[in-house]
Amino acid sequence: MERLIVIGGLAAGLTSALKANRTNPELEILLFDREPFIGYGICGLPYFLAGDIIDYNKLFVVDLKKIREQIQVNLNTNVVEINPRGGKIVTFSEEKRKHEEYFYDRLIIAIGAKASKRNLPGADLNGVFTLRNLRDALAIKSFMEQNRPDKAVVIGTGFMTLHTLYFLIRNRINVYWIRSIKYKYFPFDKEILDLIDTVAFDKGVKIIDVNEIRGIERGVNNSLNIVFDDKSIKTDMVMLCLGTEIDHTFLKNAGLRLGRNNGILVDRTLKTNFYNIYAAGDCTEFKGKFNYQTMLMKGALTANRMGRIAGENASFKYIRGRPKFFDGQIPTLISPFFEYEVAITGLNENQANSMNLKFDSVKIKQASKAKYFSNNAPSVHLKLLFEKPGGKIIGAQIFGPPYTTKRIDVLSLAIRKSLTVFELDNLDTAYSPGITPVWDPILIATRFAIDKLK
Repeated sequence: MERLIVIGGLAAGLTSALKANRTNPELEILLFDREPFIGYGICGLPYFLAGDIIDYNKLFVVDLKKIREQIQVNLNTNVVEINPRGGKIVTFSEEKRKHEEYFYDRLIIAIGAKASKRNLPGADLNGVFTLRNLRDALAIKSFMEQNRPDKAVVIGTGFMTLHTLYFLIRNRINVYWIRSIKYKYFPFDKEILDLIDTVAFDKGVKIIDVNEIRGIERGVNNSLNIVFDDKSIKTDMVMLCLGTEIDHTFLKNAGLRLGRNNGILVDRTLKTNFYNIYAAGDCTEFKGKFNYQTMLMKGALTANRMGRIAGENASFKYIRGRPKFFDGQIPTLISPFFEYEVAITGLNENQANSMNLKFDSVKIKQASKAKYFSNNAPSVHLKLLFEKPGGKIIGAQIFGPPYTTKRIDVLSLAIRKSLTVFELDNLDTAYSPGITPVWDPILIATRFAIDKLK
């Protein structure tokens, strides 16, 4: 019997294992994960911490007992070495307290990414947290229940920061948001971040932009001191939201090719530089849609999509007689932020500038409903980035009330299909006065962009 080994038990890993099992039921499949939990929704963790989800068991999207009827699941088991030439892996089980070898015919690596601490001094002190998995969430929940912190400092920017601000405010904790000027706007451009700042300020968040965050120190009575520039702030807990990085220490001597962002390089079939090793999810790097530079693959949808492709291609059987291909990703994210939502797709200004693209942008503010419905309806703010002189759309950001930012999906498709603002200006949009204005904000933005290009 041929054997497939999968490393990783969340979106990409578990999806690939189950897809391989459906494609080839005769295949022996072993799955290894270093954590005690698999098959849950990471994106729901902030809502568990906010109290919107009371029981974390509701985050599990699969039944572990049923999964074990199809594949061999090994939890609390860390893969410490891959030997591609010998076709084997070496694991260390926390329960067995010993190393073991497992041979494979094909291998899928889907280890995801870990929360980055960027070598910040004091990042490992008690009371300093990152949020990347269920174990992290349970530790944060326990700390808040046992210590009842009055004050918390959030360091970083990005979508995880928005989630973190939300659950801390929901727990009635006074929040300070510290941002290094170097990373202040990422991933948002200034116009959108200013809107986010306004909402955060209204919720009582104290925002501090600094030149340098020097580290975290232990203070008196078990408090923590955040040291930045020539100042410091005393706090009860710290949340680090500094992005992610790939923990591939065990790949050190494996000979797998890594990309410019330290992701595992894969081709269209998600195969690595070894014929029988595949990779999927946040740990991978693939040719991007812009400037042909490779980029890290991120996000739940992409991880699940890559998992399905890797699982079928590594199963020794192709459903339609040929391998499935992965077509890359247009980075597209969306998040609620209290009574509002924010979404982004494609490139922001910093990224476009780093690629030396010639581009321009427009930012519009439009009523979210017809005029006679919009006295109390918040506006939609939409920023559109496009190349000059051709007008090809390369990025967009939206901020607005609930149910208005899913327009980002239209703009993501426009980028994938290399549409210009001239072509998108012909978009036929649905209209109902209580839902949207006659001229959709996308069309207003394209019209402004066309005027700029004339």
